[in-house]
Amino acid sequence: MDTYLLENPMKISPETISILANFATIHEGLRIQPGHVLHTRTEAIFAEAIVPEEFPSEIGINDLSRFLSALDLFKSPDVDFGPDKMRITETADGVNRAEVIWAYAGEELVTLSMRRKIIEQKVFIPFTLSQDEWMKVKKAVAVVQKPEIKITSDGSEVFMGTEDHKDQQGHSYALQLTAEPNGIKCKQLFFFKTLLLLKGDYTGKITELFTEFKHQSLAL
Repeated sequence: MDTYLLENPMKISPETISILANFATIHEGLRIQPGHVLHTRTEAIFAEAIVPEEFPSEIGINDLSRFLSALDLFKSPDVDFGPDKMRITETADGVNRAEVIWAYAGEELVTLSMRRKIIEQKVFIPFTLSQDEWMKVKKAVAVVQKPEIKITSDGSEVFMGTEDHKDQQGHSYALQLTAEPNGIKCKQLFFFKTLLLLKGDYTGKITELFTEFKHQSLAL
């Protein structure tokens, strides 16, 4: 008989599913550690979220998009976690009407989602980016056909705009952000396809080593 680690099956909230879908665009796989914290990364991006669900054990998922598709087979799935697999079920009138058994991936198949320590930077530029502002920038990327996003500071003003570091000619777009430059001059460059922000407003900070985006409504 299969054994499971929780007394009661877990419901995964729509907010957590949205975060997992965002993580799937960053890295194909995910290794979940016990507790409330999810994190994923590539060489260029690190993302972390605190979710209401408490996962009971280490769980490896080698294809996160497929796993989300499995959850989507049900209107209101319950998830039971076993030592080497999970069971996704849906009940009607107290009876299981359908189920999916999802085997965990081995550690050798999911390695890049392990947490990376972030070094605190004492000097930084705080800024805000609203959902409306981000949508304007995204639209501008399509209009001016540039593959990159840049955030620049001349020491007194901060702008987010379009860029192509291989071709400085042609069209461009820039939007002034609400920020505190603190006299710091800098330029941060991102590939547009890798700047994967969930819907909502963000606060952020620009440092010498990285730029941080923090969602104002989600613990992300």
